[in-house]
Amino acid sequence: MRLICDAKINTPIAAQYSNKDIERVNRIARVPPTELLMFCLEPRDAAFVRAEFHDTLRTVRLPNLGGHHAVQRKRNYKLWLKVVHIEKEQHITPSSNDRENRKLNRIDVILVDTTKDNLPAVLSLYDEQMQLMTMLARGDYIGLYHPHCSDAQTHSQMSRSDVVLECAQDTVLFYMSAENARLAGLAKTTSTAFSLSSYTDSQSTMGKPDNTNNNSRRPSRPEIMSRDDEGYIDCAMYPDRIYLGDLAPCMLNVTLFGFVKSVASNNPYLAEGKKMDRYAIRIADATDKMDVTLWAEAGRNARKLQPGHYVLLTNLGTSEKSRGAKGSVWYINGSSMYGTEVFNISTTQALLTSSWMRQIEPISALSDRGQCQIDVVIVGWELHTPQGVVLSDQHDCWASGSYGSIADVVIVDAHNVCHRVLQKDEQGKYVCAFCACSVPANHVVQMFRAKPIKSANKNLASNEIGWIEWRLDDGSEQTITAYGSEEVLISDSAEHFKLMLHEEQIVCLDSVLGKPFLCSVSTTGKDMYRIDQVTPRKFTSQECMETMKAIKVQEKRITATTTTAALI
Repeated sequence: MRLICDAKINTPIAAQYSNKDIERVNRIARVPPTELLMFCLEPRDAAFVRAEFHDTLRTVRLPNLGGHHAVQRKRNYKLWLKVVHIEKEQHITPSSNDRENRKLNRIDVILVDTTKDNLPAVLSLYDEQMQLMTMLARGDYIGLYHPHCSDAQTHSQMSRSDVVLECAQDTVLFYMSAENARLAGLAKTTSTAFSLSSYTDSQSTMGKPDNTNNNSRRPSRPEIMSRDDEGYIDCAMYPDRIYLGDLAPCMLNVTLFGFVKSVASNNPYLAEGKKMDRYAIRIADATDKMDVTLWAEAGRNARKLQPGHYVLLTNLGTSEKSRGAKGSVWYINGSSMYGTEVFNISTTQALLTSSWMRQIEPISALSDRGQCQIDVVIVGWELHTPQGVVLSDQHDCWASGSYGSIADVVIVDAHNVCHRVLQKDEQGKYVCAFCACSVPANHVVQMFRAKPIKSANKNLASNEIGWIEWRLDDGSEQTITAYGSEEVLISDSAEHFKLMLHEEQIVCLDSVLGKPFLCSVSTTGKDMYRIDQVTPRKFTSQECMETMKAIKVQEKRITATTTTAALI
């Protein structure tokens, strides 16, 4: 029997079981409530399962004349069900005054029975019950003895199934692994399998595929793993890296690492009057390039990605094949339901701060790798507009145009969650075109403008656009200009920089010249570079010792030369 219980409060002394002089809590184990227990079954328990669990989800559903199903809630059911999906999204509800039935946190498990119906049911586990989730895996089987059919269902529960089961005080949970179920002859063996892609694509948490995420290529290599009973490739335990060229329809728990080629703005999907955020990114690796659609929270976590970044995406899924205008297509999706997480590798601070992870490359390596860490000195700056360079460290007078100060063209109001430039609507309220939403005043920040792409210039007059580019020199024959990380370089905020006088702004930019920095730089286009992060160059003790030795050697040479000259 496996059960939930804190070891520190449940460690009885077995040898003192009959010793009444010792407190009961120290000699007798305490067992949690029934709904927090899960009894593990083995193949030898097959007869018990067949004798006890004879109900199906069809017996729970009662068809009515309208073609829908009602749930019979008063019966005591005994169900043998297969786990087809475990949600990784935790639902949190507001606090309730009912302390005994608060149900503040919830995780849902999607189940089907062993018949051909394949209509799913939802098992909702609340609060402490959620710890039982760690014992379950996709493909395992559970026996539900007297589950409670929920009367008060949330919108997310109803969107998944009309049957929502819960563990009440008299509910008993039994567990059998997928392998043991096959050995016992209790596994689902019907040829008609439950389709998780069809299920998720029909739910409001996933939406439907769109043409921005169309991967119509055919796999050029054998599939990396065998498919399970439902026809899926579950990559959760796959040890090697998965490349884009390895992908195929109906895959789960896919982890991808790639180079961001482009990022699409939010294209919300409307379903049943509810709007769901939908972002798309195009990534590439050594084998292919593909589009990935990120839904809701997963998409919002990717809003700061920029072309040129390296990104790690975990727990993705691919859809089934469907017919498109150019033949069969399938899609790559990420969602909190899948447990998708987005990691921007290019902005990982350890790339610069950790001597173990830091790999300094020459500037010339940028053309081959797309991104690398370089050790440079800032040797110049330029203020660019679409007309060209209008101000620089070499020319402190405006080359063209009439501007009040540098900040008038380089400091912009931006959305704090995506760092994109904001615009104002007809009512004068801020809107973010990238996030497709209005922006409250407390979400507006002032930032240095990044070098805009051409499509971003169409709504702005050319004299309103300006950005700073820094000239970087690593001591080799090649130098580059790059934009970004202005606040770190000048050691000041954009908001304070805007308050300076024009002459003070020039002095502030000039103060960066000659300083050494470690920079993480990405390639964003032909001869276009962005500084993703930067840290001041700190000399190691070994470098300081070598410098001191060099200075002493030079002093001896100067002294010897002076002495020789005096003797002559």
